[in-house]
Amino acid sequence: MYSVKIKVNKNVVRLVSLILLTILIIPIFRTVIPFVLLLYSIDLFLIFTKKDKWAIYFFIMCCIMQNLVCIIFSEYLSSFETQLIVFVKELLVYGFVFVRAFKNICGYKRIRNIDIVALLFVIISLMYMFFSSVSFTAQILGWRQLAVPIMCFYFGNFPPIKYGELKDIFHFIIRVTVLLSVIGIIMYFLPNKIWDYMGYQQFWRNKTGTNGIVTYSNFYTYDLVNIFGRLKRMVSITADPLATVHLLSIGLILMYFNRKQYYMSKLFVIIGIVLGVSKGSLVIIVTTILVYIYCCKSTKLLKKFLWVVGVCTVVVFNSHMNEYMDGLTVNTAVGNHYSSFRYGLENMTLFGNGLGMAGDTASAMGSVIVEKEYSESFFAVLSAQLGLVGVLLLYGFLSMICFNMAKEYKKTKEISYVLGIACIFSIMLESVVSSSSISMLGSGVFFVVAGLINRCNFVEEE
Repeated sequence: MYSVKIKVNKNVVRLVSLILLTILIIPIFRTVIPFVLLLYSIDLFLIFTKKDKWAIYFFIMCCIMQNLVCIIFSEYLSSFETQLIVFVKELLVYGFVFVRAFKNICGYKRIRNIDIVALLFVIISLMYMFFSSVSFTAQILGWRQLAVPIMCFYFGNFPPIKYGELKDIFHFIIRVTVLLSVIGIIMYFLPNKIWDYMGYQQFWRNKTGTNGIVTYSNFYTYDLVNIFGRLKRMVSITADPLATVHLLSIGLILMYFNRKQYYMSKLFVIIGIVLGVSKGSLVIIVTTILVYIYCCKSTKLLKKFLWVVGVCTVVVFNSHMNEYMDGLTVNTAVGNHYSSFRYGLENMTLFGNGLGMAGDTASAMGSVIVEKEYSESFFAVLSAQLGLVGVLLLYGFLSMICFNMAKEYKKTKEISYVLGIACIFSIMLESVVSSSSISMLGSGVFFVVAGLINRCNFVEEE
């Protein structure tokens, strides 16, 4: 379904050569200014031209390569310059979405119900900046995470991508994730000292603004400490284990829905996901399988049965977790995630406390609300900042996308719509108990893929 012939584009070769040249300039002249200017120039070019497929490619490569570049050249970068490089992909997404939205409004194009809900969320969340007591920087950082689902969805939804181009993009993502997994598997068996040689210590100081010694604690998981002790996670070149696992998961999902058999590729990606030791990847994979069974393989009776099983599972899980939490004498990862969700649910107000008032941003910026009570659940972070209004708008927006694609699947029987539902619904479930589930680096590609599928006209293209 997604097999394509690779064609060498002379303009692409020239662009890659120019990027490599500016990278080589960094250690020679000890400056990143030419490199940063080139990246932002590419952003502006892609925003204001109709190179939509290449904008998607550039976004994916930024997600994969941004931390590696910042690590290798960390000694030549300041904290501000590091953030400039990280912000390249976000400028592309925000600029692309706002420019295309403005063109659509000026062109009096039809506005759908989901567009109205998304617009309301953006307007209302930005209005919260006038009522929050924290710094403007903290508010912007808080808004960045909350806006990821909407911005990344429309980044994929606005381009008029053809069916053939969609297949090319999916094939590209699969190849990138396989390469990411292979590199990660090799690096998994190397000591952490290799990251010191690459410059990770300075990169971490540039990123966080601190001068302490890096312990690589985020490279390990303690979820199964009672059974296996501290387990090392596969990190790969993203230098972020959670982002790596999310990117591998979207690659595996694309292969799962592909008519072409990627036996060796699937094997490498599965090994990478297992070595990543992530609860989120398990949620994504199980949810994808259940969505596929529900949409494609089940009868009406089986669908009703699955609904009953799902409701019973939620009730039993909630009851078990309450007993588990009451019996805890020490903090555990599972307990922290669930207690954060429950705290956010129990303390939710109608309008919340304002942007930048909860989550990791609140901790970093010294906000008034205690970060640890909300930090492990995106749902809790959202409810703390925007309240019930924000929760209904954002999760309502994501639910509407799923319902719309379910309707299209019933009409066309195009399997890609099921893929889109799985991308959205799996991240929705994960976000309830995981704050890190929503990030442009990790799950942004999920929303982009869903946006591409939602926009593509499979009937006409086929």
